Amino acid sequence: MIFNAITLILVCQAVAISLSTWMAEKASVIGGRRLNEIDIPGAHHAGYLSVPWYNALPGLWTICQSDSITVLLNKGVRYLDLRIAERDNTIFFSHTLLSKQKLDDALVSIQSWIKQNAGEILILDFVIDGDYKDSNTNNALKALPNKLQNMFGDLKMTKSDYSSLNYSQLVAKNKRIAIVGDSQFNTENIPITDSWGVTKDGNWGNLINKCMDYIKSTNVIKNGGISSISAAVTPAQNNDYSYPEKVAPDTNRVLAQVINAYRTGRLGVIEVDFVQTELALAVINHNDVN
Repeated sequence: MIFNAITLILVCQAVAISLSTWMAEKASVIGGRRLNEIDIPGAHHAGYLSVPWYNALPGLWTICQSDSITVLLNKGVRYLDLRIAERDNTIFFSHTLLSKQKLDDALVSIQSWIKQNAGEILILDFVIDGDYKDSNTNNALKALPNKLQNMFGDLKMTKSDYSSLNYSQLVAKNKRIAIVGDSQFNTENIPITDSWGVTKDGNWGNLINKCMDYIKSTNVIKNGGISSISAAVTPAQNNDYSYPEKVAPDTNRVLAQVINAYRTGRLGVIEVDFVQTELALAVINHNDVN
């Protein structure tokens, strides 16, 4: 833990930026851009950290992060992919299998963090996990939009805010949370397009190529929407060991190298499993590219 902390400090010093406040520190660069024109690190299946013991083995393929929401935010993540499902009137993070983590706990963490970091903006992408089949209630999901309004109402940007204000104006107006995803949660109809640079052969090299093809070809940003590209490797057909935690370090490392070499255009949101500091920094520093 001490080594990781020292390493993180040294990396941040090298680029003269703090990952926990990078938007505020880059205000002179991103201040005139709208939210969708900012290059943002994202976390795929954020908040989904562990499963009940009886799902430990299949959970190897469903767990996509090891860091808590707060740690992810302090590592520079500003887009959270929040996949959820309900069981017994409680909302959990879900990825085919239900996790042990409750959404309510994550929302409290997000609320606390955003209030402490006045220059940062978050994109919260709420999606109901259609692959979870054991839901026996839906009262909590129905109540979630009101809960989000009560917790984040003053910070929540409207579609007009999103469409007409740049980063500096959003911060000045204190409209620093964009809620997107399923229509019942994205009540402001903020436009977002999710692209999947997914490869099913367990090969992260093919994944990187797919992601860069999406980045270079997308017109989402030009058309005013948020572009979120997910770099996710699914298990190879004949390789049962290509689960996310195994392949994510190489995916993060190589994608970071490719992004560092890509000196044109905007990236939008780059969403990965097991977010690594190297990848977050590559995306953040790409904002310096005109």
